[in-house]
Amino acid sequence: MEAARILALVLALPQVPHAPPSFPPSGRSRDSARVERVYGVPEPVDVWSLEHGAYHRHTVITKGRVGQLDPRRGYYELSEENGRVVLFGVQEINPTLSGFLGRRVEVVGVARDLIAAQGTCTFRMQQVPQSVCDDPELPPTPDLTNDRIAWPRVSITIWSITDVTPLDSKREEDFATALAGSPGQKVRLRGRFGGANLEGALTSRPPEPGAWVLHSDDGAVWVVGKPPRGAGWHFDPSYRGDVGKWLEVEGTLARCGTETCVRARRVLYGQGRVP
Repeated sequence: MEAARILALVLALPQVPHAPPSFPPSGRSRDSARVERVYGVPEPVDVWSLEHGAYHRHTVITKGRVGQLDPRRGYYELSEENGRVVLFGVQEINPTLSGFLGRRVEVVGVARDLIAAQGTCTFRMQQVPQSVCDDPELPPTPDLTNDRIAWPRVSITIWSITDVTPLDSKREEDFATALAGSPGQKVRLRGRFGGANLEGALTSRPPEPGAWVLHSDDGAVWVVGKPPRGAGWHFDPSYRGDVGKWLEVEGTLARCGTETCVRARRVLYGQGRVP
């Protein structure tokens, strides 16, 4: 009886509404050290790999051009080559994203898969999207319903964005033009990693141990002198799982037997770099 009386008194007390959760807590600074403690060191990944790979809830760094999806609700698109993902930011960054429309940017954030209906969960005594319970520090991911059906199936929620458009003034060359040059000529090529010619893009044999293939729609070439690796990333020329990822190579043309090859001085993948 005593327990019932106490319960009745508690239920009679005025109910104080709970404040809605802040995503993320307002004013909290996201310094790089804290971000790495919570989410881990960012992994360099290109947009195509993000869209087609398994990076759910991985912290990544990538580059692409910002486009519109639903800017009124804070959703944008990040695209590069033939890859695209949904882009949105944490609370203190999202209002600034409209200023980057049409610009090529470098972003750091968490990749999360998107589905049609994620369901709900209880967070701070409120029903919220399931992604809030999975990642309370981040805004919820959008459901791919109604007018969002055609959106990419992968998103990146960012806490860092840098305009790198001015760097595009020095564009990489197309393969056909670059490979027509003379030995010793400097080149800058961007293409897909082909491993040790695992896709048969070239008919010739590797010119030297450790050689690997870089290819695009208009050509392919053996790369020598630098392995495909850098800080935080490493591609294995014998592993098909690495094939198709985008790399940028700077170096000089050279003769490898009867064919032209590229002797690499620098190999870049996202932020990864061989100095």
